[in-house]
Parts: sequence; structure tokens; C-alpha cells
Amino acid sequence: MEADRSTLNLFMAAVNARDGSLVRELLAPDVVLAPLLAHLREPATPYRGLDGAEAFFSDLNDLPNPPIVMPSQLLSAPTGTIVLATLRTRGDDGPVDHPVSLVFRLRNGRIASMQTYGSVATARTALGL
Repeated sequence: MEADRSTLNLFMAAVNARDGSLVRELLAPDVVLAPLLAHLREPATPYRGLDGAEAFFSDLNDLPNPPIVMPSQLLSAPTGTIVLATLRTRGDDGPVDHPVSLVFRLRNGRIASMQTYGSVATARTALGL
């Protein structure tokens, strides 16, 4: 579990630093990333594979106010890990916070999938809790 926690913390730090090279080292080759940004794509689809991860970083960098991921709690389950977090963006009047629940599944120490949910209850249901 500690290795998984370290991988997830490194992943979120790499996303915040926009360090695509570090993220590649943390991902399974067939990774599926479904952050909120995936729903804004045309058509709305997850980012698949390592090339998809690069597209995610490109899309993230194209945003006028890219979010910072601020994790607050990790909840372990037999089938994955939920990271309770806040996505912080800049608004006209200061920071705007969006609470999210990120569901990660790891395989062989690498992130195999990540899905963003708007509520803890939905994320728990996704992991069969």
C-alpha cells in the first residue's frame, strides 16, 4: 500500500508540475485516464495509452487556468484507491475549488486507470464499496 501511495503522490505532483516524462514512468502502457478534461474533448473520450497521456498534458497546458490537484485523503479498497482531492483553478475573484474523487487502479506498481468522480459516494460505488 505504501508503494501505491508513493506512486499516486508522484503522479499528482507530476500533473501539477506538468512533468509528462515523470508521469510516463508511473503509467502502465495501456493506461486509461478519464479526468474531467476528458469530458470536454470532441468526442468525449478517455485518454488511452502513453500517447493519450501526452495528449492529456497537451490539453491541460492549453487551458487558460489549468487546475492544481490538492489531495487530502486516500481511501484504500481491494480493487483500487480513492483520492479525495480539490482541483483549484484561478477565477476572476481568486481561487476556485472543485472537490473531486479520483479512483485509481494500479497494476504491477503502475497506474492502469484513473477516473474522476464528482462525489465520494459515486467513487465508492465504482470500487464496489
